[in-house]
Amino acid sequence: MFLHPAYEVPQVRDLGFAVAPGTHTLVGIQLSRASNLPDPWGDCAETNLTLFTNYTYSGCLLQDETMTLNDSCQCRDAYMPAGGGFEREICIY
Repeated sequence: MFLHPAYEVPQVRDLGFAVAPGTHTLVGIQLSRASNLPDPWGDCAETNLTLFTNYTYSGCLLQDETMTLNDSCQCRDAYMPAGGGFEREICIY
């Protein structure tokens, strides 16, 4: 479970947790916001993203991962975004 804005890529693996169906679960919710520092402290400062409409830190990380894979293999993983003039085949190896 991970609550996020509709335009943000969910980081369930890193920030979420599993909830079994058919069970009662109590969950505490806390809102947190982060500001990202520009170079030389990080690569994901508030910049324009080519694969996402809205800037989010998780979108920046996913775009960077997608472009890195594209540069080395000329393909993308199935969960990686396409669009914005970036249409690559899904990797099969």
